[in-house]
Amino acid sequence: MRGRIFWGVAFLLAATGIAQAQQGAASTNGYTAAQRAKVEAAVRAAGYTPTLLADVQGGHAFFFATKDGKQYYLTVMPDGTVHAGGVAVTEPPAR
Repeated sequence: MRGRIFWGVAFLLAATGIAQAQQGAASTNGYTAAQRAKVEAAVRAAGYTPTLLADVQGGHAFFFATKDGKQYYLTVMPDGTVHAGGVAVTEPPAR
């Protein structure tokens, strides 16, 4: 019985779409090309080089960007303010 429940839940999770940033989509996760350009300009103005748009939600954009050879995770607010969440860890720490 547990196996059936496990596989049933696994199937439902696999079948469910994951919300992600979608250019041109009219949703809370959507953005236009002009909005993306504005956000990337804000990232550059803050001294970072954008490398990946990770997500958009409710007007907030989440970017990976580089600065001084390090990769950062940034949040760009709807007003264009850029907040760095810290250095992004690309590999798990050595044990």
